Amino acid sequence: MKIRVLLADDHTLVRTGLRLVLQAEPDMEVVGEAADGLIACEMVEALKPDVAVLDVTMPRMTGLEAVPRIREIHPPCRIVMLSMHGESAFVREAFKLGVQGYITKDTEFDELPRAIRTVHAGKHYVCPEVAFTVADGFRQTGHEAPSTAGDQGHGLSFRQQSVLRLLAEGKSAKEVAFTLGISS
Repeated sequence: MKIRVLLADDHTLVRTGLRLVLQAEPDMEVVGEAADGLIACEMVEALKPDVAVLDVTMPRMTGLEAVPRIREIHPPCRIVMLSMHGESAFVREAFKLGVQGYITKDTEFDELPRAIRTVHAGKHYVCPEVAFTVADGFRQTGHEAPSTAGDQGHGLSFRQQSVLRLLAEGKSAKEVAFTLGISS
C-alpha cells in the first residue's frame, strides 16, 4: 500500500518539484496539493492523507498554524514541516506543536522521501542541517559540555551525538534529559 501524501506550499514551482520527486517513489502517492494552510486543513479532512508536508510560511494560515488543526481533524496524519528556516526556534516550535519531521528547502531531493518514510513509520525525522543547528543550540545554551574528546568528524561531541540519537528515536526533550542525567 502506498503512503498517501498531501503537499502544501504557496509556491507552485516548489509544489510541482516536490510532486515530481515523490512520483518517482514507488511507495508514495501525492493525493492533493494546497497553496495555503487553510486549504491544507480542508484537504486533510477530505482526503485523510497518511503524511502532510507543510511549508512553514504560507498565506492565510501558516504551516505552523495548521498543525494543531490537522491534529484535531485527522490525528493519524503525520506531519513533516518544510521550511527555508533551519533555526532552532522554528524547529522547537514545530515539534512542540506536534510535527514528526522537519526538513529545510536546501536539503537534497532524497531527504523528503526519507523524511516521509520515517514519520510514516512512527518515528521523528530532522534533516542533518537542522540536527546540527539544534545540537549547536544545546551547546550554546550550556545544556551540553564542550567537546574534549570523542569527536568523530561530525563536529559534535559524544554527548551531542547522544542527544541527537535520542531525539531521532523520537524521545522528548524531557526523556533525553532523564536518559542522559541532565538536570533542567
